[in-house]
Amino acid sequence: MKKQFKKTIAFLCFLFIFSLGIFSFAFTSSTNVESGLAGSSFSICFVSTAKSQLEAEASCLAKDQMSNQHGGYVWQEGNYFHVISSAYENKNDAILVSNNLKNSGIKNEVFEVDFPSVSFPFSFQSNEEKSSFQAAINLFYTSYKQLFDISICLDTKLYDETKALIETNNLQAKADEVMKNFSLLFGEEKEEFFINLQDAIVDANETIGLLAEKQFISTKQDFLSLTRYTYTKILAIYHVFLEKIQ
Repeated sequence: MKKQFKKTIAFLCFLFIFSLGIFSFAFTSSTNVESGLAGSSFSICFVSTAKSQLEAEASCLAKDQMSNQHGGYVWQEGNYFHVISSAYENKNDAILVSNNLKNSGIKNEVFEVDFPSVSFPFSFQSNEEKSSFQAAINLFYTSYKQLFDISICLDTKLYDETKALIETNNLQAKADEVMKNFSLLFGEEKEEFFINLQDAIVDANETIGLLAEKQFISTKQDFLSLTRYTYTKILAIYHVFLEKIQ
């Protein structure tokens, strides 16, 4: 009798735990997705080939840099407006490029910018909303990475301009899909967070589109320079968004 009683108790405990597990799975699968963090933090090392405390002067210097395949995007850091040649996630790569430029007689400096992860103090009604939001937050980093890879392939002659344009158009199509999905699910949101994020997505998508259309900033600029300019601008768009939500 005692053995039978123990077996019965063990079986009931098993049923209870199993039932609890099913209930817990069903609950987490069908109710709100919890708030938390979206998008990993990362840092970017920028190689600056010119700078000025005057934005107008930096913009003039940028046009000169573009003619030498530098990106030429003007990035404000502290009291200076830097003319960005290129940007690297790997600090050693940035230092190597910086040293090579110096050996070629081009003065430059490297500075690092942090991009923190995004915290959101709200929950989503479905996994579809969560996926769309996650894709929107990740758009800036993934676009930078893909454009950076394109720029490396152009610089090393692995891609010609035609191949680079094909890859750019593929990226633009993905960015456009992210923008449309986000607008469909969150376009009516009145919270400032969502408004700022949607504005940033639209801006990034348009920026990639200008690259795909070969809308050069300077007549002396080539596609490699424009690609570097574009990925730096996308990082700048994301950086401004992060500052707004802090």
